[in-house]
Amino acid sequence: MNDSEEPRQLLELRATQARRRLQDRLARLNERRQRVVDTARAAVHPPTTLIVAAAVGLAALLLVAKRVRARRREQTALARLGRLLTPPQPPPEKSFIVRGLERAGTSLVALGAQRLARQGLDNWLEAEEQRRRPSGFRLTP
Repeated sequence: MNDSEEPRQLLELRATQARRRLQDRLARLNERRQRVVDTARAAVHPPTTLIVAAAVGLAALLLVAKRVRARRREQTALARLGRLLTPPQPPPEKSFIVRGLERAGTSLVALGAQRLARQGLDNWLEAEEQRRRPSGFRLTP
C-alpha cells in the first residue's frame, strides 16, 4: 500500500501546486483588468484641471480680443500722427509698496532656488558617498 500511496501523494502535490499557480495568475489577471477599467473610466471623464484651464484660456482670449479691438479703434491717422510728434512720456514711478513687494518676491524666489540647489547637491553627494563605500561599512551621524 505504501508504494501506491507515494505516486498518489506526488500527484496530489503537483495538482495543488498547479492549482496555486493558476489562482495566482487569475488574481494577477483580475488586477490587470481592474487597472484597465480604472484607466478607461478616468479617460472618459475629463479632469477638473483641464476644464478650469480651458475656461481660463477662453477668458484670456476674450480679454485679448477686446483690447485689440479697442486699440484698432484708437489708431486713426490723426492719432498716430499726434503720437509721433509728441515725445513719449516716462513710465510712471512705482509706489514704495510695489517696489517692496517686488524685492520681497525676488528674495523669496532666490532663497527657494538656493535651498533647492543645496538640497540637490547634498542628496547627490550622499549618493556618491554611499556608492563609493564598501557594502558593509556605514557611517552614523
